[in-house]
Amino acid sequence: PQAPVPVCDKPRRSCVGASRPSPVPGRWNCRYKSRVAAAIALGARLLHILHLSLTGCLRAPPVRYGVTGDTGGHVAYVLDAAAAQARLADVSKVTIVTRRFDEPSLDRIHLVAHEPVSPKLDIRRISDSDSQYLDKSQLLDRLPELADALATLIAGMSPRVDVIHAHFADAAWIAGQMARRLSIPFVYTPHSLGIDKARCLPDTVAGYGQRVAQERHAIASADGIIAVSYTHLTL
Repeated sequence: PQAPVPVCDKPRRSCVGASRPSPVPGRWNCRYKSRVAAAIALGARLLHILHLSLTGCLRAPPVRYGVTGDTGGHVAYVLDAAAAQARLADVSKVTIVTRRFDEPSLDRIHLVAHEPVSPKLDIRRISDSDSQYLDKSQLLDRLPELADALATLIAGMSPRVDVIHAHFADAAWIAGQMARRLSIPFVYTPHSLGIDKARCLPDTVAGYGQRVAQERHAIASADGIIAVSYTHLTL
């Protein structure tokens, strides 16, 4: 992490974990200019990483796969990534933020605002005006409220948050709000892409239009992108 970050002039589609596009069409500028990279290079202090994942039933392990349609592999990905980061010596804290809800048919833990997982890792839950469980397709109207709730949560955190890792486009929209309001850079992992689903299921293309637009905006605005499959690099 102490080494300088090179500038990458590879074609856009072949660069993994790239940052925002450079002014040259079709190319990525891979120099990570955020204050996170500066903090690492200078050894200024330990990092506080925040994962933002709003969908599914996210709680301390073990994962209850399939308890809802949105509770799948991405939940395990978030938990495993956060746990691995929490074990690093140069990370002081890892926080997973998810949505708080009260659903009688689901575990009551999802109503708990703060769930410790390990000494350096915890789960925090933020609320909006709808207390019910909402799936991915129902979250759009709640994003402004959740953004306000996250901003309030971050303002009270110590140490301050250095970077947000947003999972799916809904979380990336909120992370973009935090970038503008609080100057916190964010990394985006799509996990699955609407354009890919639409190609596999052509009869449903119209239903994925809004999702594809959200994902394109997230890709354009993120400071870094983590692709979870080779297929994502070609889309």
